[in-house]
Amino acid sequence: MFKPSTMKSIVINELEKHPGYWWVPVIAEGEKGILEDVIHARVFWDEKIKDQSISDMIREVDTNANS
Repeated sequence: MFKPSTMKSIVINELEKHPGYWWVPVIAEGEKGILEDVIHARVFWDEKIKDQSISDMIREVDTNANS
C-alpha cells in the first residue's frame, strides 16, 4: 500500500520484491487505511512516465487517456 505522494521509483522497488502483484493500492494521505485508488502495476513499468509521485502519474495517465 502506498500514499499518493510515493514516488514511482519506490513503487517499482517494492514491485520487484513481489513479481506476482498486478495491482497497487493507494491509501489517501492523512487517512489511515482509506483506499483512494487501485492502479494496475504495469503503469509503473511504463518508461514514458517519468519518476514522479503516484498522484502526478494518475493525473498524467488520465490526461493522456482523454486526448
